[in-house]
Amino acid sequence: MQRADGEQNEPELKKSRKLPALNLPPMSSKPWFVVATKADLPETQANFAALQSYLQGVEQDLLEHPSGMQHAWKGRIDVVPVSAIRGEGIERIPGLVLDLLNE
Repeated sequence: MQRADGEQNEPELKKSRKLPALNLPPMSSKPWFVVATKADLPETQANFAALQSYLQGVEQDLLEHPSGMQHAWKGRIDVVPVSAIRGEGIERIPGLVLDLLNE
């Protein structure tokens, strides 16, 4: 909207009504996987191995879940190395998502 002096006014925001709270389980209890980028770089290999080791520790309940939540999901945690620049690894992601939706 334009004011009389030619300046633009910010549009007025409509007041939104408050929606009722949803009783959903916490996000930390949902299945998840990790996409590890930069897999095409040789210097990332050690970090990827450390990430895999950490995730195995979380799965086996030897390490705390990254959320810090007590009842967080610790089922199978996949890690997908990808190279966005080469388009490598990304083909696994849709299958992982479908698998997690079926759990």
